[in-house]
Amino acid sequence: MSTQKIPRALTILSAMVAAITSAGAYAADQSSNFYGSIHVGPAFVEDMNFSESTTADLSLNPKTGWAVGGALGYRFYDTFRVEFDLAYSSNELSGTFQQNVQAFVPCGEFAGNPCLDSSTDGDIDSLAGFATVYYDFPAVGQIRPYAGIGAGFVDIDLEVGTRATLNDGPVSRFAIINGSDTVLGYRGSLGLTYPIGPADLNFGYTYTFTDRLNLAGQGTLVSFDFDRKMNRHAVTAGLTYRF
Repeated sequence: MSTQKIPRALTILSAMVAAITSAGAYAADQSSNFYGSIHVGPAFVEDMNFSESTTADLSLNPKTGWAVGGALGYRFYDTFRVEFDLAYSSNELSGTFQQNVQAFVPCGEFAGNPCLDSSTDGDIDSLAGFATVYYDFPAVGQIRPYAGIGAGFVDIDLEVGTRATLNDGPVSRFAIINGSDTVLGYRGSLGLTYPIGPADLNFGYTYTFTDRLNLAGQGTLVSFDFDRKMNRHAVTAGLTYRF
C-alpha cells in the first residue's frame, strides 16, 4: 500500500473502533444482544486479466496484502445473528501489458507515443460495506463453528502503471488504469469462535466476489474498457465483545 493511503486506512480503523465503542456503551445500558468486533489478517486477490485483440492484453497479478475491518451485530436467537460491517483491504500488484495495435510511427519518436515497458506495477484497494447473516453451529467443547452469507457494496480503487521512455532519454510513469468504481459484492464466511470471558476470539475465512467493475484503460495508441470482477480471499483473526 502506498504511503499516501495509510492515513485513509487509519481513519477508517479509528472510525470502526469509535462506532463499536459508542454502540457498546448504548447496548450495555439497554441490556441488549448487541456485539461489536474487529479483525485483521492477510488478504489474497485473484488474478485479473484482460485480453482484447484490437486493443491490449493486460495481466494483473496481485500480491498478498492485508485486510482490516469492524462490525456491529445483533443476535436474534442462540444460533442466528446479523452483522453490518466495514472492511478495508489493500494489495500491491505486478503484471504485464501489451498493446495490440500496429503503429505506423515507431514508439519513442514523440511525446504522445512513448515506448512502454511490458512490465507493470500498482495496487488495488477496496472499501466494502456488507450486511451478513450468520448461523452458529452447536459448540464442540468451547469451540463454536459458524457460517455466513452476505451482500453489500464494494468501492474498488485500481492503479496500474508502467515506464514510458522517449528516444531522447526522458523516463516517466504512464498510467494504464487509475480510477475507482463501486459495485455490488457478495460474501461467504466460515470460522470458529472461542469464548474468553465477555469476549470471543474468532478465526475466520471470507470469500468476497463482486460484479464487473468498469474502469477506463489507456495505452499510448488506443483506450479500452477494463471490465473485470474482483475475487478476494481473507484469513483473519479478531475479537468479538459481547455487550
